[in-house]
Amino acid sequence: MERNNEQLVRHLRERYWYDAAQGVVRNRKNQVVKGAVNGRGYVVLDVLLKSGRAFVNLHQVVWVLQYGCMPTQIDHINGNPLDNRIENLREVTPSENCLNRLRPWKPNPSTGLPGVYKSGDGFHIVVGNKYYKFRDKFEAFHTLMLLGRMFKDN
Repeated sequence: MERNNEQLVRHLRERYWYDAAQGVVRNRKNQVVKGAVNGRGYVVLDVLLKSGRAFVNLHQVVWVLQYGCMPTQIDHINGNPLDNRIENLREVTPSENCLNRLRPWKPNPSTGLPGVYKSGDGFHIVVGNKYYKFRDKFEAFHTLMLLGRMFKDN
């Protein structure tokens, strides 16, 4: 797997470059690389390697072109998976990335807000296996959003 990553990184660095002024990836002909949006909302490139075909998220390509290595996991800081500018990306652990899963959540039927639960005479949220209680559901949701974004900067 590590060898395939090295081959992929080398391939990407030889054929593409990151245009920081425009926030886009370009190919050797200086054309903007568009890719296709997958079912999860991420832009994916179909890359043909000597060892076979690879599907790579565009945000991973940006990371490789900027830092020279394949990231473990990438977080889109503003929550928009189509915004692949390097300043909107940061490498995170899987557990840190799980804290951001508000967008795909469905609203809780009892509160109307994702991640906020009715609890006795108030509301609660769960972040990193810890429970936080609130009297107001909107305060709980706001806190959940803030805690979900509290990561160390790269």
